[in-house]
Amino acid sequence: MASCLSALTALAAVLLLLLNLAQRRGAGAPTVVLRPPARTAASLGLRNAKPDVAAHASPPACELINQTSRLRCELGVSFGCDDESMWVEGCRGRFRCGGALVYCGYFSPPPKGSYGRPRYRCHCNPGRVYLYGLSAAVGPSESLRSMPLMVLQPDGPTRTLNLGPLYVRYVNRTKSNKPNAVALCDSHDDASVLANKAAVRDVAAGIGARPKAQSRDDWQELRALNPSIAPAPPGLCKRCAYVAAVRVDALHQCPGSIFTLPAWVEESAVEWFKHTAIVVLDAQLEPVGWTWLLNSPDEQMRPNGDVQPGAADVFAPPGRKSVWDARLLTAAGGVLYITYSCPGCKFRISELQITAGSIETNGRLTQLQAWVIASVAYPREPWLQGRNQALFWSGADSTLMVQPWFGLVGIFGAPQRFTQKASCTGSPKEYQQCGAFLGQLRAPRAPAGPVRLAHNNTASEVPLSGPRGARLSISANLMRISRSPSCHALLGIGHLHRREGEREFDYGSCVGGRRCHRRDGGQRQSRRRDELPPQPFRFGYYYTHFFYTIEPHAPYRLLSTSQEFCLSAVDAPSDCESVQFITGMALNASAPDPQLVISFGTNDCESRFVGVRIDRIWQMLRPMRETGSVCSTS
Repeated sequence: MASCLSALTALAAVLLLLLNLAQRRGAGAPTVVLRPPARTAASLGLRNAKPDVAAHASPPACELINQTSRLRCELGVSFGCDDESMWVEGCRGRFRCGGALVYCGYFSPPPKGSYGRPRYRCHCNPGRVYLYGLSAAVGPSESLRSMPLMVLQPDGPTRTLNLGPLYVRYVNRTKSNKPNAVALCDSHDDASVLANKAAVRDVAAGIGARPKAQSRDDWQELRALNPSIAPAPPGLCKRCAYVAAVRVDALHQCPGSIFTLPAWVEESAVEWFKHTAIVVLDAQLEPVGWTWLLNSPDEQMRPNGDVQPGAADVFAPPGRKSVWDARLLTAAGGVLYITYSCPGCKFRISELQITAGSIETNGRLTQLQAWVIASVAYPREPWLQGRNQALFWSGADSTLMVQPWFGLVGIFGAPQRFTQKASCTGSPKEYQQCGAFLGQLRAPRAPAGPVRLAHNNTASEVPLSGPRGARLSISANLMRISRSPSCHALLGIGHLHRREGEREFDYGSCVGGRRCHRRDGGQRQSRRRDELPPQPFRFGYYYTHFFYTIEPHAPYRLLSTSQEFCLSAVDAPSDCESVQFITGMALNASAPDPQLVISFGTNDCESRFVGVRIDRIWQMLRPMRETGSVCSTS
């Protein structure tokens, strides 16, 4: 009974206290807020509670936009990234990483019988994908002759060749579904091109399903790359200073191009267009006109082909017998020679004929035509085959020579020059002589003769080899230069191919940690899949170049080389583009100090020209022998 009274007394005291508080509150007393005790993880009986990441952590470096794999893409588990690249393991899709949209988890060729959870890495910082980072990429111990690599600054502005907007699509298919004609559009505003580009943008933006294969009849965007420059034939026009052969390709790798998407390319069964254009340049390296090369007029012109007789300037290109990566060489008297690559081609030398009309008031050249008038193939000389031979002239009799590899020199002899007069009436039998030309033609002729291996210096001279056994190749035709009246040499440019793109490796052979090999069976750069660096390019990248000299007379021994270099990038003078490929050089004797005009392609996207003073090149050269010279004094 007493305990009950105590409880009632305590309850009454509490009620009295609450009544007093209410009276004070009504009189303007301060409000007292009673908060519940904080609920910690321990008080709730939880362990290792995760903090509120959304409220306190910075946004993740990468995120999934849409998933295209059956396995789940989970950040930190099946995909992740840093500032330079991202990785995926067992998942595939479209991601945002480093400010760029990245397709990761695709590779070529598609795996056959693949198993496990293959891991791939992809570049995701667009600002670094297209720059070399030369000092970080190649150390002194990995360079040619252990000389430090350099970024070569040009003497004067860099010129970029722009042929304008170009789109092509294949039409007029045969019964076997092979195209035999090409339609050309040179406007961004064409209705059919706009419709196709809208569909492309939808795919790139992830609208709907994953990227589908391009239609065989869709428009393909073209870019010009890998130009080879040579002096223009005399009499072509007053403004005509140079001629350049340019590769025009739909499988370019320009930033943001839909054709660089892995799934888009790999899943399509499309005839991707590539061919050669001939561009005429003035002394300032500005184009005054261009046209398509007719390398096989008898098969590219009607009735066998689709090019009309008389076609000139920017006509619809031929739909068959395409060639690319052409090299030009000008002979005394104005005869032009051209070499090129094509499917199943053996090495051949062709004579190039160029005709033009007049310069219009706007500075453009009219009625420009370019075609091959004769071609000689050399299929039975294995030492001559490859994609990067250097032609040159030697001796007072202007003997035509060739350097297919370092240490090997072949001789064609002195071409017999004559002028051929032809009536170009459009008869098919005359196409090989006249191309698309109409009327009377007087063509200077100098056909190449049979070839023989004249000098093999691979065993006797100081060996020149790339670091870690990397193959050294030749980039451009040779040129005779002189340092003094008693110091002469033949100048060339060579290159090292340091990285293979995705298409060069058989990634299907290295799933599950096996060794990856080149598709051609070579062992160079064979490595485990998880050791492969991020692959920003589908084709080869990280080329470095070097100057070299050989004797201007027999036995044409190697005299000197420079250190490796890359050419200064337009937007980053202290660095270079990740893909630079030099394909030609010509002398600019009109400059205050004689310069070498170097033509090259960048990032499989653009054609550029730079000038470098010849006296700087002499200073870069180092003799192969301690007591040797960089030139010949005999």
